[in-house]
Amino acid sequence: MGRTWDTNEVSDSRFITFPRGRFCVEIAAISEEADKNGLLFYPVALTIHKPAEFGGLTWTHFAYVGTHADPDAEEVATRRKSPGLKLLKRICASTDVVFGAPDMCEQLADKQFIAENRPELYNEELRNKMVWAYAIGEAEPEILEDRSMPSTRPATVAKGGDGLARSAGFVATTQRPAAAFGPVQVFDE
Repeated sequence: MGRTWDTNEVSDSRFITFPRGRFCVEIAAISEEADKNGLLFYPVALTIHKPAEFGGLTWTHFAYVGTHADPDAEEVATRRKSPGLKLLKRICASTDVVFGAPDMCEQLADKQFIAENRPELYNEELRNKMVWAYAIGEAEPEILEDRSMPSTRPATVAKGGDGLARSAGFVATTQRPAAAFGPVQVFDE
């Protein structure tokens, strides 16, 4: 009790859904792991550098390789169909790392690339989804306007989460940093 915490030292990434766009990122950590069901996956912790309003924030992507039928992805068919493995291969190509090398994760640490995010609904929750990786210089970091995908960067939020703002997909939360998302205004309808 009585402790004070610096909010800049605690990651917000579980609470932030970044907008659709491309982000200059650096791989802070990557490892090969198995989830609670034994499925092979690679958690990739990324630090965002650009666009500047998101600089310093953490984004964690889980590149799943295994399936329930083939948890360790031992079958060629599993590996061939795996979106997580395809993305990991693309990350390696965009950072000049040999895909499948025994020390691939170690080589990927601290590498930078441009990650494209396309948020999607998962279990009724909007989540980040990395869909492509570009080499630095191959694409520019930018926020892409997409009217079909609800934004999580509201300028206004209805009090209690009801009304027009709620139907547009905006949800108020106190866990979003003001520097990245701007001020949130609450109003009565």
